[in-house]
Amino acid sequence: MKRFFALFLIAAIILAIVIFFTNPQLLDKVWLWLIGFAGSIIGFFRNIFDQLKGAFEKEGKPESVTPTTSISAKSEISEAEQKLDDLKKEIEKKEELLKNNTPFLGTTIHLIRYTYDENTTLGLLYVRGKFTAYTLEDTYREKKIKGKTRIPSGTYKIGFREDSSPPSPLTEKYRNRSELKDFFTHHLEVKDVENFNFIYIHIGNDHGDTDGCILIADGIYALSLEKKILSSVKAYTRFYKHIQALLQGGEEVRIVILDEDWLEKLEINNLNS
Repeated sequence: MKRFFALFLIAAIILAIVIFFTNPQLLDKVWLWLIGFAGSIIGFFRNIFDQLKGAFEKEGKPESVTPTTSISAKSEISEAEQKLDDLKKEIEKKEELLKNNTPFLGTTIHLIRYTYDENTTLGLLYVRGKFTAYTLEDTYREKKIKGKTRIPSGTYKIGFREDSSPPSPLTEKYRNRSELKDFFTHHLEVKDVENFNFIYIHIGNDHGDTDGCILIADGIYALSLEKKILSSVKAYTRFYKHIQALLQGGEEVRIVILDEDWLEKLEINNLNS
């Protein structure tokens, strides 16, 4: 066997020498083919090696998750939360607008102040647009003096003064008055007046009878230098029974107080509208 292989090798060498001298171009082609074949074999085994190496590396290391998905999800959640927040704000605006534009279905009392001096303010009282009584209050003061200053203009709720225990001396006084005891239960209070408490609509004749409250009457005493009102009990009885019936029937009652310059402000608003 060895002899055969040696003879084959010698024959191949002799054949190569003969081809080299007789046709050297053919030998070049054969040589190039052998080199190319060897390169293909080497490339084939290299690819197999790389694939096996990659497979072992994947098994040894966990796959890394790119953070792009997480970042994208967080961005979408943040955007959704922002849209939800904007929607809530828009709903709140709509609710506030609807609340402000909702017509008042109860009874409105208007108090129109028309003059004041250093002690007293006089006005006119209307219930549902109908003149009901004259009013007297303390005077206007830029800085409040307790018991000597009228309440600010504005819109306020009217309701009964809740019972205290025991009832206040003024409540006891009204309940025991012969003209009032058949119907009087609680004082009519102007509610939620900023920086003022216990503002009632009640009986009186001059600024000495009020501590910021609203007095009502059927007439004005014009002969005195000091402003006074007359027939207060009569006007109060009529007014109280009317408002008492409304409140006991479950109707809402409010008072709109206008200062002396209300007409001027109305004209300005009309010009601007």
